[in-house]
Amino acid sequence: MPVDLVQTVFSDLDFSVTNFGARALEDIAPAEEIAAHLEGMHPNGTKLGVLNGKTYGLGLYILDADPVLQCRPLPRGRP
Repeated sequence: MPVDLVQTVFSDLDFSVTNFGARALEDIAPAEEIAAHLEGMHPNGTKLGVLNGKTYGLGLYILDADPVLQCRPLPRGRP
């Protein structure tokens, strides 16, 4: 049975397209629907999932707390 939706990281888009035949949004949805869905999203965020001029992925969410290593000093006296 073919997979309809996957959650992956942007760095794996090329692998998914090349090896699994992922289809671009532009090939499966009308341009008007895609434009309506992307309305209000930051253009730089929507470009993350573009490969060879077509959209293969969209960010689930983009927040300051997304996979970023944050280090903070421990309070004095704590190991």
